[in-house]
Amino acid sequence: MLERLQKIISRAGIASRRHAEELIRGGQVRVNGVVVTELGAKADPEHDRVEAAGRLAVQPGERTYLLLHKPAHVVSTMSDPEGRATLRHLLRGLAGGVFPVGRLDYATSGLVLLTSDGELADRILKTSAQIPQVYYVKVAGKLTDDELRQVGSRAHARLKRLRAPGSAPGNSANPWYEAELRETRRDLLREALFAIEHPVEKMKRAKLGPLDLGNLAEGHYRHLEEKEIAQLKRAVERVEKAPGAPAMARREIAASSRIRSAACSAAPKLMSTHSDPEPSASDGQITDLLRNARTIAVVGLSSNRFRASYGVSRFLQSAGYRVIPVNPNETSVLGEKAYARLEDVPEKIDIVDIFRRPEFVPEIVEAAARIGARAIWMQEGVVNEEAAARARDAGMVVVMDLCILKEHQRLLG
Repeated sequence: MLERLQKIISRAGIASRRHAEELIRGGQVRVNGVVVTELGAKADPEHDRVEAAGRLAVQPGERTYLLLHKPAHVVSTMSDPEGRATLRHLLRGLAGGVFPVGRLDYATSGLVLLTSDGELADRILKTSAQIPQVYYVKVAGKLTDDELRQVGSRAHARLKRLRAPGSAPGNSANPWYEAELRETRRDLLREALFAIEHPVEKMKRAKLGPLDLGNLAEGHYRHLEEKEIAQLKRAVERVEKAPGAPAMARREIAASSRIRSAACSAAPKLMSTHSDPEPSASDGQITDLLRNARTIAVVGLSSNRFRASYGVSRFLQSAGYRVIPVNPNETSVLGEKAYARLEDVPEKIDIVDIFRRPEFVPEIVEAAARIGARAIWMQEGVVNEEAAARARDAGMVVVMDLCILKEHQRLLG
């Protein structure tokens, strides 16, 4: 019987349906040896040979469900072209065939669900905005009761202080907090805390719906019990059947977008006179860029915390990137040594993020080309099509007139 390719791929445990669509669009799916790039394409899993990302789509027998405790600074994927540690490195003794359902930030630790059940994974991803999650959070300093209420209201989260074992209530100078929130609001929490100068230092997911990390050691995994699988499926089904669930998810995403926009709103409009600029990089290119980048040089990064460059760079640090300030008027910003020029930076740079006026962009692009940067990112309001064309000619990915913070949250969540 003919079925859509993404369904065949997800059922085989290679990827979720959403990721399978990316593989199809990216030309990484073959049917009987022929590359297929149409999302509506179908095949017969019993008679056709379907390959995705170099793996044969073998239809499974018994499905696998795993709960893993991801350490911080591990990529929430099964492979990484930059050679960073991935979830696959933690799945010792497992033959394969599972993939993560959603992702945790690079710098966030805690509960990750992996499965070979593509159908359930797809249902979870579609309802994740309404599945409650619990995070343990440590911030810079200590929140007052008023700040707890303020952050909880802004991020739509239930926030409470956790008591350290053996300590008296309220005595810890740098306590942990428990936050119950939804998937689309995790970044609202980070940004609300950042706005009151208590940026997140550590974040750990402890619960996902009915699943509880419990005492599982960091870097280890366990198989879900039948009872837990049934509870998870019931939780997803309840969300699916809830009245107005799709509209509710859209409202949460819209609220998240409004908060995120504030961090880049300080950037002035620095448009060049070019009337019809070539389109920026595609969503797929930007997603790949953000997932695989490790080092971002921010040209024009200021130590003034009210400047957009400071707020955006602070977010990038919290997301796990190495941020290098490039500004001849600074000695250090956000704990990193500042350099006068890109050429002075002694390490490889993946993205050059530009907070300068359009007339300064060409010389920055030339410097980026000389050091072999992978991408040029002109922040929201910065457009210089001539410089963009030069960057493309040099083989660099070009993102123009977009906020890297907003795009990171929109595409990686």
